[in-house]
Amino acid sequence: RTAIAGAIASKYLSNPESSTVAIIGAGIQARMQLEALTLVRDIKNINVWSRDIQKTHAYIENMSKNFNLNFQAFDNTNDLVKNADILITTTPSKKPLIKFSSLPKGIHITAMGSDAEEKNELDPEIIEKCDLYVPDNQAQTTILGELNHAVKNNLIKKDSIFNDLGKIIINPELGRDNIDDITVADLTGTGVQDTAIARYAYAIANKKELGTIVK
Repeated sequence: RTAIAGAIASKYLSNPESSTVAIIGAGIQARMQLEALTLVRDIKNINVWSRDIQKTHAYIENMSKNFNLNFQAFDNTNDLVKNADILITTTPSKKPLIKFSSLPKGIHITAMGSDAEEKNELDPEIIEKCDLYVPDNQAQTTILGELNHAVKNNLIKKDSIFNDLGKIIINPELGRDNIDDITVADLTGTGVQDTAIARYAYAIANKKELGTIVK
């Protein structure tokens, strides 16, 4: 469900021609995010960074078995994003891993790691200076997401209102304005996603007469 949410964010916020993705992290979420992203964008190049270079190389070796793409390991996040169209962060970091000054024009960022108040992958300045900030649920991102740290650092007013991802899906005109926009999706996870997937799975099971009815 988390990976699907990330892919949907990239579908509606990244440039359609995006082909290079930078991934921060080398765990299971980094794997699933890439798998989902390839369903919505024609990805050709994957740049990878994690704190443990051995895990980075292990990730690349494992993913290369299923994806015939150009993987490259990086030892710093500045070079990681230099030519990236999309950046996906998938770590539990409590300190920012990427600065606004490192970002190229037109990049879309999907921040997945912040699901607790102390987690923080993006420099709060990114939230302040990006062209479009999109929460999955602003009530949550104000407390748990990257927005939380921008508010705490007085870079964003607490009463600011942003269009959430759901509104942009309904009306894509609320999203990216032009090819050079820097966009950020701040995803903390919502219960409605679990409900939607459960209903979808139930509908398939019911159609195929699978499962057991418990009374």
